[in-house]
Amino acid sequence: MSGVHIRPATAADVDAVVPLMLGSSPELLAATFGDSASVVVRRDFLQGKGVFGHPYQLVALSGDGQVVATLTAYRGRDYRRLSLHTLRSAAVLGPRALARAVRRTAGLARLFAPPGPDSLFLANLCVTPETRGRGYGAAMMEHARALAAARGLAAVELDVSYTNPRAQHLYERLGWVVTGERPAPAGSALDGFRRMRRPAGAA
Repeated sequence: MSGVHIRPATAADVDAVVPLMLGSSPELLAATFGDSASVVVRRDFLQGKGVFGHPYQLVALSGDGQVVATLTAYRGRDYRRLSLHTLRSAAVLGPRALARAVRRTAGLARLFAPPGPDSLFLANLCVTPETRGRGYGAAMMEHARALAAARGLAAVELDVSYTNPRAQHLYERLGWVVTGERPAPAGSALDGFRRMRRPAGAA
């Protein structure tokens, strides 16, 4: 899709971006942060230091300047630092809720495999319902690949849910390949994930 304007998010985008991020993986966020996921994600976005922080988000704009898509993108080597900051953002929930979030995160640890340190890791791709099918998602993925190449990174990586074959097929058409699988923990209502990777320099 030509002519799509993609830029880094800013704190001022909070009201447009946070609902999209929450909609990208609501079950996983609820399993981690419970009913307060929106509070944690918003705080993390505004603080700018965790996985959901605005410095690590890209946004796509429609012709009239409205945010219609968002994508998280950060260096794989920063994964642990960003994850720790996001957990600290959950402190806003209070000691008991924070302790529950820590326990939930530990129980889901097998789903959160660290990205390769030489990669740009992508997550939380979401397009507004009224603009889906217009190429915004593919344009953001290609933008992220070019960004990784410009930063001298070897590859781009992402996780796709077992139950989202449509997204997996999109990524495969864009040159991504599955490099591993992580089933959900036994007894969990969550889906497993497939890790996908694409060389950053691939055209």
